[in-house]
Amino acid sequence: MTKYDLKNKLRLQLSDDMREFTILNNLTEQDVVKIRDDKLIPQPHLGYLTALLKDKNFEFYKEDK
Repeated sequence: MTKYDLKNKLRLQLSDDMREFTILNNLTEQDVVKIRDDKLIPQPHLGYLTALLKDKNFEFYKEDK
């Protein structure tokens, strides 16, 4: 496996981890914005979490009112 392959594998793993983190913790879009704005988690995780905000196919948890 090349260095390039390892980098891509790590990126994919981080992306999957942040999706799972968001789902398991029932994070709303507003929660993610607050985490991003307050920088509550370190980079590169923060970057992958922020990418979820731009992902039109990802649905955040919706609180029932």
